[in-house]
Amino acid sequence: MKHLYLLRHAKSSWDDPSLTDFERPLSKRGKNNCNKIETFLSQKKIIPDISYVSSARRTVDTFNLVLGKTLRTSSKVVFSKKLYLCDQIYLFDLIKNTENNYSNLLIVNHEPTIRNLTIDLSAPSQDEKYLNIKNKFPTGSLAILKSDLKDWSELKYNSFKVTDFVRPRFL
Repeated sequence: MKHLYLLRHAKSSWDDPSLTDFERPLSKRGKNNCNKIETFLSQKKIIPDISYVSSARRTVDTFNLVLGKTLRTSSKVVFSKKLYLCDQIYLFDLIKNTENNYSNLLIVNHEPTIRNLTIDLSAPSQDEKYLNIKNKFPTGSLAILKSDLKDWSELKYNSFKVTDFVRPRFL
């Protein structure tokens, strides 16, 4: 069984117009929403084995606030600038090439890539969670997907089921 946790970075701040898009930090609301997602993950005892995180400041800050306290020493974290502004095909290939000993994989990324990846990997459904993702993937939101895949290399489109879609404003 494989689990994917797909997290869009939390709300960023536009207070300093001299910063590039890559350098923008989280807003106060973004930080508060990270705390809500961190509490949710803690309560559900969700800890990824491996995390792929865009190295943009807002995604790194989101990751650190959401999982910084709970990661195990055995958890692997990869921060990469290649994940900034990449498309869902790049992320698909990244997942497909992940070592199979990791069963719980987290990606922290940007819109529209994170939503497009979620839709591509999820079996189409009339389920409310799936339809909500299709409609909008708000900042700080987390899609939780599971599959009976035995090996990441077997990854195909529509091979996961959306088991939850967590939006901070509803926590």
